[in-house]
Amino acid sequence: MDRSPEEITRQRWTILIVLFSVCAIFFMLSLIVGQFVHADKPSENEAPAGQIQLPRGALADRNGFLLAFDVFRYDVEASPANLSAEKRNKLAEELVPIINKPRDEIRALLETNRSYVTLATGLGGMVESDVKKLSAKFGPVVKTVPHPLRYYPEGPLAAHVLGFVNAEPKGCYGVEEYYQRDLHREPVPLEKLGPEVWDEIQASDTTLILTIDRYAQRIVEEELDAAMKQTKAVSGQVIVMIPKTGEILAMASRPTYNPAEFLEAPPQTWVNPAVSEVYEPGSVFKLVTYAAALDAQVTTPNELFYDPGVIEIGGRKILNWDKVGHGTVDITEALGNSLNVVAATISQRMGKERFYTYVRRFGFGQRTEIDLAGEAPGIVKTPYDDNSRYSDSDLGTNSFGQGISVTPIQMVSAVASIANGGVLMSPQVVRAKVVGGQVVELQPRAIRRTISSETARTLTALLVRVVDEYMPQAKVPGYSIAGKTGTAEIPMGGVYDPNDYIASFAGYGPATDPQLVILVKLDRPQTVRSGGGAAAPVFQRIASRLFKYLAIPPDRAN
Repeated sequence: MDRSPEEITRQRWTILIVLFSVCAIFFMLSLIVGQFVHADKPSENEAPAGQIQLPRGALADRNGFLLAFDVFRYDVEASPANLSAEKRNKLAEELVPIINKPRDEIRALLETNRSYVTLATGLGGMVESDVKKLSAKFGPVVKTVPHPLRYYPEGPLAAHVLGFVNAEPKGCYGVEEYYQRDLHREPVPLEKLGPEVWDEIQASDTTLILTIDRYAQRIVEEELDAAMKQTKAVSGQVIVMIPKTGEILAMASRPTYNPAEFLEAPPQTWVNPAVSEVYEPGSVFKLVTYAAALDAQVTTPNELFYDPGVIEIGGRKILNWDKVGHGTVDITEALGNSLNVVAATISQRMGKERFYTYVRRFGFGQRTEIDLAGEAPGIVKTPYDDNSRYSDSDLGTNSFGQGISVTPIQMVSAVASIANGGVLMSPQVVRAKVVGGQVVELQPRAIRRTISSETARTLTALLVRVVDEYMPQAKVPGYSIAGKTGTAEIPMGGVYDPNDYIASFAGYGPATDPQLVILVKLDRPQTVRSGGGAAAPVFQRIASRLFKYLAIPPDRAN
C-alpha cells in the first residue's frame, strides 16, 4: 500500500532522531569516560569527598546539531596530612605546571592537617591524567574532582529559546527552565562510582530535539541585527512558525546575551520578550477584526465602506492614522491604507459579545502554553470581566490593536491560525525527547478552530492583494505573500508617547499553501518608524532567504 508523504516524512524523522540519539549518547558517554572517571574502579585507598554531579541532558536542533551539553572542569584536591615536609615540598614543585600556580602558594595550601584542601578549581585539558601520574608517585594524596559545565557551542545563538544553567545547577529561562525535570541529573556519591553506575547513567540520559533550525535561526538573527542597526531600534523580536504544526523554526530577540556568560549580561536581557513581555500590537491586530467580521458574516469581501475620517464610539473620537477621510473604499483599500475608522465601524457592527468571543477564540488574554518558561497571558479588557475597567470606547480602539496588550507569540499564533485554514495550533519548541535511547515524539496539538476554512481562504486572498497593491516592500519574487503592517503607539502613564512607535509586520507564504508565518517587531525605531518602512523589508529578506534554504517551491511565475 502506498504511504502518504506525511508517513514517509515521519518515518524519516524517526530514523534521523534515533540515529542522532545513539550518536549523542555515545558522544556524551565518551566525553564523561574520557574526562570524568577512569575506566577501572577508583582506588580503594582514595577517600571519597562528597558527590559528583552527573551531566545534564543535551539540547539539539531539529537536524541533530547540538546546541547545549555538559563538558567537565576539574578541581584539584589534596590530602597532605600524613606527608612529611620534604614530600610536601616535592609535591608543590610537581603541581606548579599542572595547576599553573606559584610553588610558594601551593606549598602554603599544603601546610594543613585537614582531611583535604582544594588547590585549584575549574581546570580542563590534561589535568586529570597529570594528577593521576602524581598519585602514582605520592600515593592517593592528590586527586581531581570533576564538575559539569554547560557548554553552548553556538555561543549566543537562540539564547532566549535555550535559557541558561546556574551554579546550582538549575535551568533558568527558556527550555532549560521549562524542561528542568527532564534535563537535570541528581548527584551521585563518589563511593558509588564504578562500572555498575554506567548502566544507570546511560539509561537516564536525555536529549531534547528542538523545533528550532540552527541555520534558519542564524538567518533570522543576522537580519534582525541588520534591522536594529539600520533603524536604530531599541529592541526587537522575530518569530518564524510552521503554521500547520505550530513548530517554532526560529525565535530571536534583541538585545541578547551568551548563555555561557549570563552573569556578564544585565539580568533584564535574560527575559524572552517574545513570550514574556506584552505590547499593544496596533494595526496588525486588524487581521483578527476582519477575520472575525468575515466569519460572523457581518461584512463581505465586496462590501464598500464610507470613511469620513472620524467615528465616535463610547464618547471617544477615533481617527485614521493620517487624520484624513478616504471616502468610499472596499475592504482591500481599508486594509491596505490601514483605516482605523473602517475597523472600528466593523467592530461596532459586530457588537461586544461577538467581537470579544473571537478575540478569546484567537487566544488573546490567555497563555498559548508554549513550552518556554515565563510566558505572559497578555491583557484583554472585556465588559464581562470583573474589575477589567472596560470602557465602551475599547470596542472601537481594540479593533485596530490599541488598548489591548498581546505577546509576540500570541500574535504570530493568531496569524498562523488564518494561514492554517482557521485552526489554532499550540506553539512548541521541543519536538521529541530521547530518553535512554528511546524516542518520544511530542505531537503537534490543535487547540481550537478560530474561523472557518472558507473565511481563512477569503481573508488570505484579500491579504495577498493588500501586499501586492500596497506593500511592495514585503513582496518576495515568485511567491504570493499575505500580510499586514502595524505602527503602534506606545502607552506611557495613561497617555501615548507622541514620538516613538512599535513597527511590526506579520505575514505568511506561499499564500496558496502557507509554509511559514513570520512576525517582525521593532521597538522604537528611529530612522524609519512605520511598520511598512521598518518591519516589512525585514520580513521580505528573511522570507526570501528561508524559502531558498528550505527549498520551498514558488507559486508564481517570476
